[in-house]
Amino acid sequence: LHELGGLPGLAALLELDVETSYHAVQAIAQFAADERFRQVLPEAGAIGPLAGLLSSPQPHVQHCALSAVANLSFVPSAVGPLCQSGALTVVGQMLFSHDAAVQTMCLTTLCNLLGGNAASADALLQVGGHVALLTQLSSPSPDAQSQAAMSIGHMCRHRPAVQALLQAETVPLLSHLLHSPHPAVQLQTVYALGALAAEEEAAAEEAAEEEAA
Repeated sequence: LHELGGLPGLAALLELDVETSYHAVQAIAQFAADERFRQVLPEAGAIGPLAGLLSSPQPHVQHCALSAVANLSFVPSAVGPLCQSGALTVVGQMLFSHDAAVQTMCLTTLCNLLGGNAASADALLQVGGHVALLTQLSSPSPDAQSQAAMSIGHMCRHRPAVQALLQAETVPLLSHLLHSPHPAVQLQTVYALGALAAEEEAAAEEAAEEEAA
């Protein structure tokens, strides 16, 4: 299908009727899961329609769209378009899900998109997604804890997010993870705390300079 140039046509099917988009999103999710084809999906026009299907009332369609978006978030050229598509807002809301597989895909997406575009944290803050991230710091899964801490560290490169994180008691939650028996969790916790402290210090210095002026 790819060799015949069929991916743009397949991506276009994502926007058709419910039954057609149901089958198309399953196929697109399989292509996105394959590193050989993942790179070409952004130029095939798949990102906008996939972002739209994240809000599908059909759980299977939503799950396939999220799987595709999570895999596409590893593609550098897809980060900007995914952030612009509104995907972060929906993924931030989906992180409140109690489904472990959904949580994992959401964390992967947030980690990659915030890492590539820290300013996109605004979209997450609008829906309280940072609160869902903080909840993941207490997850029984070390991987979830690590990804949540890394995402928070990425968010801290965007100053408006720092204030929201500080108000949400992020520091005590992160400090608790410094005692984690898992090195990856400790590493990302140190990264997040360092990023938080650096931005807070920079903001304080700017405020002091303005007062002096």
